Amino acid sequence: MENKLRYVILLDGGFIKPKYADAYGHEPSASEVNDLATKIRAYDDPSDSLVRIYYYDSPPLREKLVRPVSRTVLDLATTPSFAPNMTRMAALKRMDYFAVREGRLTCHGWKLRKSGIGKAAADLTDADFAPDIQQKGVDMKIGLDIAWISLGKIADRILVVTGDSDFIPALKLARRNGIQVFLFTLGHGVSPELLEHSDRLITKPADAV
Repeated sequence: MENKLRYVILLDGGFIKPKYADAYGHEPSASEVNDLATKIRAYDDPSDSLVRIYYYDSPPLREKLVRPVSRTVLDLATTPSFAPNMTRMAALKRMDYFAVREGRLTCHGWKLRKSGIGKAAADLTDADFAPDIQQKGVDMKIGLDIAWISLGKIADRILVVTGDSDFIPALKLARRNGIQVFLFTLGHGVSPELLEHSDRLITKPADAV
């Protein structure tokens, strides 16, 4: 009897969310993330065995920031994106086959938006600035999981949704250990080297973003 092929799906939330926002005007709900995973699963034979779906993202910040011009307080926990982000991550943790890997966000003050470029300092308003929020730990966790899956022979194939070339060393390790890598880019341009270290490129799954 032929052995089933085992596969895992890795979803880079920091990549997927802006792609959805560009396509639909909003970031994906937990059910939409699950729908995307279902479409990706269609690229494996139905007889193959799904091990797990890993979703990588960071919980939103709860910090209170002082706006750079008016000096009023911006409570990040009251912004429109806060509750949907919390709801998404909580819901995905309860979904079948999903495992949520969390990084963390840090704020490094404010950065100038395009609207503020070229303006005199006296003409700048709070709207010309955005919080300089950076994500930490997610890329490392994706890379470590790819290495763990490869070295532990957890799966025979990795289906990864990302456009980030930081994962090239991990993908090279996976392929050296006999793991097939399917790269889903959701139509996003990626570096030639990232393509070089993938076994199959799917730019846009059917009916996905």
